[in-house]
Amino acid sequence: MKRKFIECKRVVASSLQLFFLCSQKSFQINKKRGYIMPVDKNKKNEKILNAPTLNLLASVNLKTVDKVRDRITNRTSIQLGTGTIHIENFDANKDYFKPRVLKMLDLLIFLIGKKNKYKLSEEEAVNCLVEFSIKQYGELMGKSNPKSISTKKNVRRIIDEALCLLKDLSISTKEKRGAQHVVFNDIKFIEEFTCENGIYAVQLTEKFVRYLITSYVTNFPLVLFKIDERSKNVYSIAKKLIYHQSNKNNRRKKTNEIISVEVLLNVCPQIPPIEEVRLKKGGWRSRIEENFANSLDKLVDDKILVSWEYCNQNCEPLSDEQLEMNSFFEFQKLRIHFKILGI
Repeated sequence: MKRKFIECKRVVASSLQLFFLCSQKSFQINKKRGYIMPVDKNKKNEKILNAPTLNLLASVNLKTVDKVRDRITNRTSIQLGTGTIHIENFDANKDYFKPRVLKMLDLLIFLIGKKNKYKLSEEEAVNCLVEFSIKQYGELMGKSNPKSISTKKNVRRIIDEALCLLKDLSISTKEKRGAQHVVFNDIKFIEEFTCENGIYAVQLTEKFVRYLITSYVTNFPLVLFKIDERSKNVYSIAKKLIYHQSNKNNRRKKTNEIISVEVLLNVCPQIPPIEEVRLKKGGWRSRIEENFANSLDKLVDDKILVSWEYCNQNCEPLSDEQLEMNSFFEFQKLRIHFKILGI
């Protein structure tokens, strides 16, 4: 009887301890039932922190990119420019860079930028916690009825998948900060996340937050969250054009609304390289040019671009011969003249 009583005391004690830990998390979220994500619905464009290595994630095609796996840690690494993206417990059946993952990363970066002063000193504390509700994210995605149970279930599934995949990612890179080049090693994105009463609380790592707040700031049209996830190219091209248009150096040189076809093709993960097209004896115009043009047309339909057109280096119109596009190599030398809505 005495032994049972001691065992019961242990169960009660551990239960109380568990309740206390859970209640701390719940209290942190429950008191925010009326929490409003810091997004002005009347604003079409916002500012977002922007880092060069992160910009390359949208162009990754896991089926074709070179991957190096560490057999001991089961960590897979992918070289991206001067940086490396690391994936823990890599699963070939998962797409770590699908649009829903990239959109979620953009949301977290956008929200953490709202909670921290830009270019804080190392001595100052950073806020690594961001919160948002399922309903609010559904609204950002353009869901017709974000309050409905079925929509909330669908949006929660999308959020959970994206956060779980992001939790496996980290980067190592070397980037310019002011006049210096700074090395960043093993920057994990997410520490943990929870969802209580329809509100997500996501804890980013301090290293990631400090990496972001020392980076750059660019424009971010909120309509990007509404882009159809079935085409990776559309989201990748949109991000590239927005960053190109927002770049101060490009604005100073007055080249912010003109970009080469070759540069844009390099960020399109679903457009095959010309070598692959030739091996399969396919026509480059149908597999590359049409796919490329359709993605740009979709950005006009989605009201991200006002317009776009092929042109020469100084926005000069194409000749009749160029319009025939007889050669892929001539095609990739062309320029795109574009205009982003509201920027």
